[in-house]
Amino acid sequence: MIRTRQCSFPLFSTMRRGLFGLLLLPFAALASAGDTSLDEPVSEYSEVDEPRALEEGERVEPPSSRSEAEMLLRRADDAYLDARYKEALLHYRAVAEGGFGTADVWFNLGNACWRDGRLGEAVLAWERALLRDPRHRDARANLSLARSSLIDDVVGAAPAPAVERLARRMPLAPVVWGLAGAWMLTVLAWLLRRRKGSRRRLLALAAACGLLAVMALGALSAIGIWYHEVVERAVVTKPVAQVRAGPAPRFDAAFEVHEGLVVRIIAYEGPYARVRLDNERDGWILRRAIQGI
Repeated sequence: MIRTRQCSFPLFSTMRRGLFGLLLLPFAALASAGDTSLDEPVSEYSEVDEPRALEEGERVEPPSSRSEAEMLLRRADDAYLDARYKEALLHYRAVAEGGFGTADVWFNLGNACWRDGRLGEAVLAWERALLRDPRHRDARANLSLARSSLIDDVVGAAPAPAVERLARRMPLAPVVWGLAGAWMLTVLAWLLRRRKGSRRRLLALAAACGLLAVMALGALSAIGIWYHEVVERAVVTKPVAQVRAGPAPRFDAAFEVHEGLVVRIIAYEGPYARVRLDNERDGWILRRAIQGI
């Protein structure tokens, strides 16, 4: 059974420039981690089936303000509860495209796509929900259910490296906040220990412990930033797509993949992307057949 959840927006805050801003520079990686734009215009080929392409005039304009986003969310929730799933997914998608795509927004978009028979887009939305909140248990549960419906069974698939599995399940923002806090407390303890007094030894010990915390949190932050910046995964969102031996129609089709399969992108050339499966098999697929997580 597909799990559902109400959407909510987090509180936003601003920070002053200066030394504290320098300490929080790793947050720059968080903004780029949300960039999932693989859908640039490419030339048309007939090798990808598109029976569920949206018709003209079915797009909902993204919101330009928080109030507009909340209004679209209410419309999406109402449509979903009335079993108007296509209308619901259009509104959820517009909210996400407008920059208000929290984990719950992507989660509910995945639910609407699933109900509308869009397996690939459902998997994509739930993966994006987990990217924003790795602790989102409902999204993880729905993904587990969706994987049982996939056509492709990748034989000989090897588990992801331990570092990558850790990065997928680790919420990056709290780790970076912890790193910044530990660094500031360590510096403060180190500066205070230079003063004369009976607490110098205690402050030196606190500075040493803080330094160990900085090293540990720094390593975890580096793993998380590496995963968001370097590892590029995508979901097949077309019902079926051919994977060719090279980046052109003249190359033979090596095998086919179907919607919902998660692949890793390792290169681009023109309208094609070179993808690799979990069993290390790779080939070239049309970029419009996949969407980045």
